[in-house]
Amino acid sequence: MGRVISSSAANTSIASMKRDIATGARPEAITDLTWDRIGFNSGIIRLNPEGRAQTKKYRPEVRVGAIVLEELRKAHEKRQGEQVVMFRGKHVHRLDTGWEKARNGLPEPSRVTLYSLRHTVARYLRQHGVDTMEIANLLGHRKLGFDMTMRYAPHDPNYLRKSVDVLDELVSFCVRA
Repeated sequence: MGRVISSSAANTSIASMKRDIATGARPEAITDLTWDRIGFNSGIIRLNPEGRAQTKKYRPEVRVGAIVLEELRKAHEKRQGEQVVMFRGKHVHRLDTGWEKARNGLPEPSRVTLYSLRHTVARYLRQHGVDTMEIANLLGHRKLGFDMTMRYAPHDPNYLRKSVDVLDELVSFCVRA
């Protein structure tokens, strides 16, 4: 994924990719984003616009880190309109063209999709010990079963680690007894 981002440095879509990564948002939530839904003081982005009913593609409120927030501040100073994602003064509705350019030159470009960013975010968070419920909330997965979150982020290096450690203690105790 890093190669896609670095290969698109001259492309308008790099800022959108960073926002995708920082929020775990669906691409359409990023392209619909307006400046009034970014809390520059709080670091909270409201991905669901006022008046839009929440659908099964739930759009949560998410917090972004200092790096992306600073980039958003700089972009806000140069804004061309109320939409965050614009190109040559026009609202960008889809990131497909920029994404196609960004992934050119990769070994298997057809396997790297815009949704690859969401999967990468989910897996990275899971691999770094972020709670499954928090990942589900960030990604806008509403069901308590977290089936979708587990599809996005199945890899946890500490999977069942606590249970195994406790059971090892029990076995060790039983062996000594």
